Amino acid sequence: MVGFLITEVEEQDRPGSGSKDLVPVTDDIHALGSTTSPASSISARVAAEKAKSDASVALPMISIFRVEDAELPAEANTDTVGFAPAPLPSTIPMDKVMTNIVQNLDFKAWSEHARAMWFKDFKSPPSRAVMNDTFWYCICWYFKAGKHIDVEKRLFDRISANFVFLFESVAPTRKDFFFRFYADAAAQAVLYAMFLAYPKSRVNFTEKFRRGLVDRISYWSTGICPEFVDTSHWKLNLGGGDVLQATTSPAWQRSAAEGAGGA
Repeated sequence: MVGFLITEVEEQDRPGSGSKDLVPVTDDIHALGSTTSPASSISARVAAEKAKSDASVALPMISIFRVEDAELPAEANTDTVGFAPAPLPSTIPMDKVMTNIVQNLDFKAWSEHARAMWFKDFKSPPSRAVMNDTFWYCICWYFKAGKHIDVEKRLFDRISANFVFLFESVAPTRKDFFFRFYADAAAQAVLYAMFLAYPKSRVNFTEKFRRGLVDRISYWSTGICPEFVDTSHWKLNLGGGDVLQATTSPAWQRSAAEGAGGA
């Protein structure tokens, strides 16, 4: 399937399991001696249950995945009503991520009002739908190569449809301004979501991988792969400083250029 262009896409009427490490909580209450009163026994049990409850709140179960072990949501495996996207992993604070992204973009002399309007379009439902399904598409394409061909096609069709909805929803006077930054911003969203969801795979999310994401989304949305891609302005700071670190190992099993036009 050829990559969709913002001037050529037509509307269509279709739309890990990881190990769980639990912090053990000891709740073994030894039998009390004969000199212990029933009231003391009840108090001890209540205290033990409270300690157990407090520990479970402070140290919840944590599932740590590698991206290769990611389980596709049901929405990725079936057509959805109204082209609804597959949800992202619940561990991703996407609203904070999107706020971080808009702060990374260089709007140059544009006003804060222009930035706010851009951000409004970026957070819109069709934009989120594009980014959600692109996240799962890239997981299939780069890290589960050849295992989910039908899923890739379904996701690509849905990305195409939602991109059309996004294009139509942006006011004509803002289209050039918005889409000038969209591929970069959407690529950041996909990268940061993977970075947060799969901490054991962060070594794979290299500079080359990041540039490949920009190339792919640029080609999908404009029909052009940019000659020069700069991701030096990408920073993931959700309140504790930039956690995005440079890595050097190979980033994927398939090249970004291969099949850049989609499924």
